[in-house]
Amino acid sequence: MESGAATVVGVNRFPEGDEGRPPVLRVDETLQGRRAERLAAIKARRDREEVDAALRRVHEAAGSEQNLLPPILEAVEAEATLGEIADRLRAVFGIHQEAFAF
Repeated sequence: MESGAATVVGVNRFPEGDEGRPPVLRVDETLQGRRAERLAAIKARRDREEVDAALRRVHEAAGSEQNLLPPILEAVEAEATLGEIADRLRAVFGIHQEAFAF
């Protein structure tokens, strides 16, 4: 490099434009409907009292120093949905909001 010459780092490394963007995944709407039907069938056949009790234990464990994994596994085995388990955790921990410092 010659003395006095400026070095610019990163120029054109990440050019703007569509050529670098990944393709958007488009899910067939019929698949979404079938998934909703499967979820409804699972909810209809499961033992609601067992699910409620397991979700209560998840909530209690989240509010304590207790290990969360055993009650979460119990809830999964009772066929609680990911959304139901996450709702119980959000009720205790809240939703993370990123704080930007500008």
